[in-house]
Amino acid sequence: MTSALAVLRSEPHTSVSALTCFLRCPRQYRYRYIDRVTPEHRADTLVFGSAIHAALAAFYRTLQSGRSPTAKSMRHTFLIALDVEVRRADPPILYRSHDLDALRRLGLEMLDVFHVGALRPRRVLGVEQAFSIALVDDYGMPIPVRLVGAFDAVIETDRVRVVEHKTAARRWSSSQLEHDLQLSAYSLAAPYMGLGNAGLQLNVLLKTKTPKLVVHRPERGARAHAEFIEIAQSVLRAVDAGVDHPLRGWHCRGCCYRQRCTRELIRTYV
Repeated sequence: MTSALAVLRSEPHTSVSALTCFLRCPRQYRYRYIDRVTPEHRADTLVFGSAIHAALAAFYRTLQSGRSPTAKSMRHTFLIALDVEVRRADPPILYRSHDLDALRRLGLEMLDVFHVGALRPRRVLGVEQAFSIALVDDYGMPIPVRLVGAFDAVIETDRVRVVEHKTAARRWSSSQLEHDLQLSAYSLAAPYMGLGNAGLQLNVLLKTKTPKLVVHRPERGARAHAEFIEIAQSVLRAVDAGVDHPLRGWHCRGCCYRQRCTRELIRTYV
């Protein structure tokens, strides 16, 4: 987390991560954002993604400085970032998809693919650029808390674009691209950050047997912005009302509050 983002998060706010957490499971939201429960583990996918993001941020910062990023420097940044995450003692990492050596090999392969395949923009305007904006509904009424987040990068190609990096096991579907809340939020925030009608660029690094880089440039407009604000309002009203029921499903297997949630359900229903 950048220092600027940490400062913005010290004030009352919401984020795309918080909103999507509530939509996935209100009980998980309570543990994470209200009760501030210490997670039982860290998912290997999140640790891996964090290290990849550090390497990609270094890639764009090098371009921003007028130099050419090398595959070697990206690999070095990734390995250091991954090692830092691994050395953190608490909470422990839950390895479900790969063991540590496999994560190292996969990350290096993916970064080599990115280094070769990523387009070099004319200019890099920002890296990990924090933002905080007020959300206003259709009646011009402000929502009580601000939306806080950070753009992975802001670049200039055919136009100014906000860049988001993702690692994924499979290609994004057309529905994901059309409705992803984070992309809608970034498109909404860009004008408030002086970026005008900025476009979007989604760099997806696929964790397939042969890693691939897939670049998407989805569009967002007024309808997507209004839908995002409506969802944010609805979630915040539900939180204020004390909605915190569990939603049971496939995501429970890797939930970092699984044991606590199970104990709470047993106390409630047995």
